[in-house]
Amino acid sequence: MTVDLGDQSGRTFVVTGATSGLGRETALALAGAGARVVLAARSAERIATTRTAIERRVPQARLEQLIVDLADLSSVRHAAGHAVRLGPVDVLVNNAGVMATPTPAPWTASSCRWPRTTSAPSS
Repeated sequence: MTVDLGDQSGRTFVVTGATSGLGRETALALAGAGARVVLAARSAERIATTRTAIERRVPQARLEQLIVDLADLSSVRHAAGHAVRLGPVDVLVNNAGVMATPTPAPWTASSCRWPRTTSAPSS
């Protein structure tokens, strides 16, 4: 399926999870529409592979890279410092998923901090 994104020249998109699946296809479509695309992902090697694949299909692609592991807040802070140098970002495509994080403690009713209702309004 092909979607007409219109002319996106002059706009900057940051695509997280840009090295595979929907993120990679989104980055490809945006590059084809003339956007400046920032490929954001954990691996510089996978970004380079993705960049090469996109440039083969869209030779005029305007691509940047941003190495970031969204499951690691120190990585996010570090990447934010680099992202500032990109200038204004028009659209952030939050595609990346965070997987394989440490297993949280099991949920229990006593761990829930919901406010308690002590009475209902009477009529």
